[in-house]
Formats: sequence, structure tokens, C-alpha cells
Amino acid sequence: MELVSFETTLDFVRSHGTDSVGFVCGGINSARARSLVVRFGLINAWTKQVGSLSSGELRKLTLARAMANAPDLLLIDGAHDGLDPKSRFQLSGLLAGLARGLPKLLVQLGGSGHAAPKLRARLLQVSHRAEEFATEIGDVFSLADPTSPLVRSLIDTSLPLSFRSAEMEKVLADAHDTPADGASRQRTSGQADRLVARAPEDAPAWYASRDEPIVNFDAATVTFAKPPGPNDRESPSASQEHVGGIRDLRLRIESGEFWAFVGKNGAGKSSLVKLMASPRLLDQDLSLSEAALGETKTATKFSSNNERDLVVLGEPRGSPSSPDRISEGVGVVSMDGHMRTLFYAQRNPGTLVAADVMRSGLYGAACSGGASLAALETFLDAKKEKQQATQTDLDALCAFVGFPTDKLQQPFETLGLGEQRLVLVARALIHKPRLLVFDEASQGLDAPTREGLKALLTEVHDFVPQIAIIVITHHSDEIPDGVTHMLHLEAGQALHNGPVESITQDMDDRNDSILDADEKFEILCTS
Repeated sequence: MELVSFETTLDFVRSHGTDSVGFVCGGINSARARSLVVRFGLINAWTKQVGSLSSGELRKLTLARAMANAPDLLLIDGAHDGLDPKSRFQLSGLLAGLARGLPKLLVQLGGSGHAAPKLRARLLQVSHRAEEFATEIGDVFSLADPTSPLVRSLIDTSLPLSFRSAEMEKVLADAHDTPADGASRQRTSGQADRLVARAPEDAPAWYASRDEPIVNFDAATVTFAKPPGPNDRESPSASQEHVGGIRDLRLRIESGEFWAFVGKNGAGKSSLVKLMASPRLLDQDLSLSEAALGETKTATKFSSNNERDLVVLGEPRGSPSSPDRISEGVGVVSMDGHMRTLFYAQRNPGTLVAADVMRSGLYGAACSGGASLAALETFLDAKKEKQQATQTDLDALCAFVGFPTDKLQQPFETLGLGEQRLVLVARALIHKPRLLVFDEASQGLDAPTREGLKALLTEVHDFVPQIAIIVITHHSDEIPDGVTHMLHLEAGQALHNGPVESITQDMDDRNDSILDADEKFEILCTS
């Protein structure tokens, strides 16, 4: 049996974070490895360390390893989360084929293809999206009433597959209508200007200024250091090679702009977030694997010829005041930040409650990278002496993001994944940032929660004009109303960069004028 889930991904990073993808797959001479990199599109990540992978690349790798072990039973919980559209399509096809029976040639090369025995596994899928279920689905278990006609129609395999897929959407909607404890999970609207905007008398000069852009990158370039290989002792220069990242990217983000960043897995979106939201220079930051192991020192894994000159919130990243400026002015919700916080909570079980995670944003914990955990520890050391957020403030923030107040004192690691994510959303808002970044923040969430987060971002954009917002996603239905700009990355370079109107006009010029604006937007998200 093999299990692929958020929890097993955490364990995988702990165990293999400093290994290269090629090493994890079995090495360059492994037939299995060659098959996996082709089937899951991991060839461009071959030399990367596991701890430096994007969330999508990490999910591909964990799925590939699980399928390569030829399990009799494959349990996959949210397996499509973090994957770009092409990868989701490929995975669905592989899962359907696995249920029918795949030739072993797809996973283990060697022998003649026509004579290869079949690889077959039973599948158990958990998902919040009907389109992610394998087309070969047989039995359905739902949180909805099992005696309802909808659920019974799914179990009836004599019905057409297209009909059963449409019915599944309805079952998922029914299952989400009422939470397990019967309590309302609807967020409270109309609070953005009070909860997210700083009062003029409480705002520093840099916060109130709208003369300078929030982000101003001129030809930003970041690459990953290639992990040492088996021959590096004989050829030390081999370990100095750099791959991936972003190259010569020019980006200017002003107050009040609402950006969507899209692109394939490994396109450079995560690297870009680190440049905007990490107080530490990249070659001084802890990787995800180092955070998992509780390390306090790091090795150089990045190369950038101009990182210190890139400007965030009016300060070059190399300036002495830049770390404090980013910690105070940026709020991030990401899978990377989620994992880091959960690593800490699991190392210290029962000591980090939801309210503490939220309040830690006042100490700079809502940033990106290792500085987030350092700020969290600073807060925990000082919290008995200084509680900046009152219970009333937390209750209002919980209502705004849709988190149940009766769970504020519950240990973070015991909350459900969706509840943990809402806690991190509250942490990103509590210090009233100038730049708000949602990096695949809806990953693994049910449909009502995803819609709630979209409405939250739209409200913040409409009522807090001094904030710039960035949403990173692989799903067009996760992009909120009101997006003004788009960055489309491909292999670390910008294919589209600017106002949405100019991008759709460019598509018009290429004879795509028959499409409406929403259709053009979706094409960019899925390309």
C-alpha cells in the first residue's frame, strides 16, 4: 500500500530534503528513474534538491515514487493539489490506466513492451474537485446522506460516466453545505477597512507613502545551486553549476494593484515570492528541508547577481532596514509557510495553539522563509509579557476569515488542513500589510472555503487601496474578481507581464478576439 497526502509529503521532505531528485528517483542509471522523469515531467528538476522544489514539483515526485512501487492499493488524498493543468490531466490519465491495468513498461523499463505484464492497483481517492476523480471510479463514499438519490446514482455503474461525473459535483456541494459540527463557517464581510487598513496615526511614513512602487525589480535573476553529485570529488566545479529559477525579470507593482501570477510547475513563481517576501537574502535562508530538521544554519543554494539591488517597500533587499520592512509590510499564505509552521508545531506538540500562530504575525511571522519561524519563536518567548492583539481583535479577524473562535486555543497541529490554512490567512492579515501574497493558498480547500477566500481578497482590494495583492494559482476558478494585472511565467521568464487589458488585447491581435475576457484569462491560467 502507498499513501500520498499532505502529511506524507511532510515526512518525505524530512527524509529526503537535502537529496537531489535524481538521487531520490534511483540515479541516472535507474530504468525506473528515467521512466518517472518522463511520465511526470520532472526532467527539469532532476538536479534540484527536494527541499527547494515548488509545491507542484514536490507533489509530482511523491506521486511518482508511490506509483513506481507498484502498490496493490494506492491511497491519494488531494493528489492533484499544486499541479498545473497539464500535470493534472496526465495524472488523471495515469490513475485511470492504473485502475484498468498499465503495462509495467510505463514504470519499469526493460523487456519487450507487448509482453510486459500489467500493473494494476486499487485506488482510493479523496478530493474536493469532481474533475480530479479517475474516470474508472466504482464506489463512492460521501459525507452527504448515503441514502440520497445522488449518492446511489454514483454507485450504479450501469449509468453513463458523464452522468455520474455531473452527479458527483452535486454530491460534493451537498457535503460542503453543512460542517460536521453543524456550525456556520460563513465569513463576515464588510470588515476589510477596519481589520486590514492601518489608521494614519499608527502608520509609519513608508507605509503611508504611495509615491514609490511596492515591488520594483529590474532584471531579477535567481538560480538554484546544483546539488553535489557522485563525481564532484574529482571535479569540484560541477557542484558550482546553477539551474532553474528566474532570469532577467522586470516587475513593478504599485499600491492598489491586484495581480495574478500563473505558470507551469517550476516556472519560477515560488522563487519570485521568496524575493518579495523573505526578509533574509536567499543564500542566507533556511530551506524547507532544513526547517523540517530544526536546523539553524544553511548552505548556499541560490545564486543571484543583483538580489541586493531589488527593491521591496522602498528598500533594496541588501539594505540594513530591508528585513524589518519586509517583516512588517508583507503578509504571505503559502504551502511553504504552512509546512514550516507545521514542522515547528509537530516538534513541539501541544504548545502552539491557533491564537498564537495568528498573533505571531505581529512579530513578523507572516513573511516567507526561515525568518518566519524565527519570528514565531520570538513571539512565543515574549507573549506573556506583551499581547498586542486583544481577544476582541482575534474574534473579529476569525469572523472575517471564517475560522471558528471556539478553536483558538486548540493546538495548531490538531486542526484540519483547511482550518490550519485559515489560521495562516489570519496571520497574514493581522499586522495590516502593504503587500498580501496568496501563493496557492486555496490548495486542498473545499469549494465554499475557496469562494470565501476569493471574496475576502476582492473585499480587501476594493476597500484598502494602499495594499497590493498577488494571487498565485493553477486554477482559473481560484482567481478573484477585480484582478488588474497578470504575470505569466515560463521557465523563469515573463511571457505576459502587465495590465489584464493589455494581455487580452495582445490575444486579440493574434486573432483570438472571438474569446471573451474570462475565456482569455482561463487560457493563460491553463497554458
